[in-house]
Amino acid sequence: HKERSVARSTDDRPAADPSPLLAMGMISAPFAAGRRRQVRKTMLTLRTVTRNETVFRFVVGSILPQLDRCHGAACAADRVKHQALREEEAHFGDLVELEGLDGEGVFNCCSCTEKLHSWMRYALSRWPGALYIGKTEDDTYVQLEVLAAEMS
Repeated sequence: HKERSVARSTDDRPAADPSPLLAMGMISAPFAAGRRRQVRKTMLTLRTVTRNETVFRFVVGSILPQLDRCHGAACAADRVKHQALREEEAHFGDLVELEGLDGEGVFNCCSCTEKLHSWMRYALSRWPGALYIGKTEDDTYVQLEVLAAEMS
């Protein structure tokens, strides 16, 4: 099922465990694929994630205003980046697009706040039995094993 209550999400995989210890959302810019790649190589290989004790999603906003207003060759590069985001979503399945302004030219504080609010609503509905709902940013390394041990 696709989540429609918050906005568009492609996270239609069945929850491996609807009651994880922690549902962690990492606020990310839509075109920050390099940062997400690093997180996948490090944090997402940890035991707490691979055992589904911690579920982890990258959170990006669904509203990219520059694409809505943009026409012609000047926007070709942004459209290519947006297509790459869609492909990343389909390939990894760990990225959710939730309600909120996002992308280049959007005031960062507003974007992060909107995505945080959407993440909390989404996580509470997707994993209602999670003991904790967490949020981090894509420029922060969270020691998930330590965090999980402290919360247990």
